[in-house]
Amino acid sequence: KARAQFAEGQHAASEKSLNSAAALAVDDPYMLASLGSEWIAQGRSDHGLDLLGHWIHTHSVKPDVDVLLRYGDLLASAKREGELKSWLANIGKIPGLTPNQQKRLEDQGLRQVLRATDLALADEDYEQADKLLNQASPEYRADPRWLLEPVDVRRYQGRYTEARALLASILAKRPDDFEARLALARVLEQSGAHGKALAVVRDVV
Repeated sequence: KARAQFAEGQHAASEKSLNSAAALAVDDPYMLASLGSEWIAQGRSDHGLDLLGHWIHTHSVKPDVDVLLRYGDLLASAKREGELKSWLANIGKIPGLTPNQQKRLEDQGLRQVLRATDLALADEDYEQADKLLNQASPEYRADPRWLLEPVDVRRYQGRYTEARALLASILAKRPDDFEARLALARVLEQSGAHGKALAVVRDVV
């Protein structure tokens, strides 16, 4: 309801709806996280983060790791990359993380590295992009999403032969990798091999 109201320009009504929902969800961290996400989407990042942040502060004696990870999602949405990096590092120090929690932690960390790399590419800072990727942990570097990022770095630089070599290595192990095949089509297209690029796209879709 609040999202629809905001989209229709009814900002005061949307704010009232969110505040009413927050009053009812004061003891539900996941509902608070959802409401916080709405506030962040509406440009009120501080308020959105404070909703769940206050709950975490009042339950700091025995932190709920899943809630801490959810707060990490909010930090990412709010583009608080510096805070997120420290937040994830602190979660990683908590003993007894379950396999699922460890997986979520690594996923958030990897997505942060990829966002930072993409920003460096947008700024044409290829040295920084390479630096970020090379500093990634072994867990990140084994992820298919990380494997495609060095391809993009080389594609942005016009180093198409190197990009194709990286993709050949990836596709040799995972020939049906949809994202890798689309990445190959992009490299072929930008290097002038339009017919080959089109053939790859047709084969994929």
